[in-house]
Amino acid sequence: MNDLYKELHWDAGRQETYEWLCAVAARYFDTGKYDFAEDALGDALEAVPAEGADLEWCKLAARTCLALGKYDSALTYLNQAIVLGPDDPRLHWFKFQAASQLGKIATDDPRGSPDELMNVLQTTISKAEYAGDDSTLALALNCLAGLIFAGPRGAQADEQACQLAVRALAIDSTLEKAGQVLATLERERHSKAAEAMINVWGEPEWVLLELDQDHRRALFIREDIVTQKPYHEQHVDVTWEDCSLRRWLNSEFFDSLPAQVKSRVVEVTIQNPDNEQYLTKGGNPTKDLVFLLSSDEVHRYFSSRYTRQAGLDDYWKPWWLRSPGIFQDQAAFVNYHGEVNDDGKVNDDGVGVRPALWLRLDA
Repeated sequence: MNDLYKELHWDAGRQETYEWLCAVAARYFDTGKYDFAEDALGDALEAVPAEGADLEWCKLAARTCLALGKYDSALTYLNQAIVLGPDDPRLHWFKFQAASQLGKIATDDPRGSPDELMNVLQTTISKAEYAGDDSTLALALNCLAGLIFAGPRGAQADEQACQLAVRALAIDSTLEKAGQVLATLERERHSKAAEAMINVWGEPEWVLLELDQDHRRALFIREDIVTQKPYHEQHVDVTWEDCSLRRWLNSEFFDSLPAQVKSRVVEVTIQNPDNEQYLTKGGNPTKDLVFLLSSDEVHRYFSSRYTRQAGLDDYWKPWWLRSPGIFQDQAAFVNYHGEVNDDGKVNDDGVGVRPALWLRLDA
């Protein structure tokens, strides 16, 4: 637990509310810990009220992404923020910075004088109109409106800025409707998987990680730790292919699953890449019914360290990954705090197990 959490009166039993997590994110941002700020913002979004993220969350998320160089994400959050707070000229300025860094608006220096930047935007608008590039056109119009609005105030300038903003909004609305259709389809896709999960498992003990494009298979991981076992029974050099934990998962654990579940489990070929940092071997590809996530996969499926935490008997516990560690007699694992470590002794019997498997969703 770090000093920031102590300062904000964190304790393991408290409810992590949206407001509290936003406060954590803001403090991290103010102290230059942008990665931590991003994690806290992600957790806040999971605890978001029914009405959705507010203007302050969108602004902080955009500024955090700008600081981390994630300009596409910054643009997304800035678009949301501008809808919630259209009168804030700083949002348009941040949007211009993100767009110029992405190359969507060509400029040698996004910090140039207002006149130079306006010329760049006028050129971008002309090119986008000629090419029929509505996305870039709306972006440039919004940025130009923001620059005018942030400049010397006057009735004529205000009217010009408003006209540009209205024009951009009309284009953005069309693009947003297309995005809403795609988002609806994605929600329906996940709802189908969730419904299938309930029908198969009978209770929500497993978490959906991925759904294939044909909606026929889904990857699940156990929500919590099922037991604590060593990666391998002996403290020797070993890979996932030969470890005792793999044998247990694909025999005793698999046999313990309900018959209706076992009939749907798909045997898959698992890739076991080397640890590129420490040059330890991941071993040969394996065919598994049940397996552990790799270090790469746990980062892909869990966006922050808080979402990686898993418990056993009401306490956070570390849990194994299948990837090799620093040495060949070590394996990667997720620690109590949700961080990935590479120095787990393979014969440590105090590390937990979260089985993962692919399941057929069709009957």
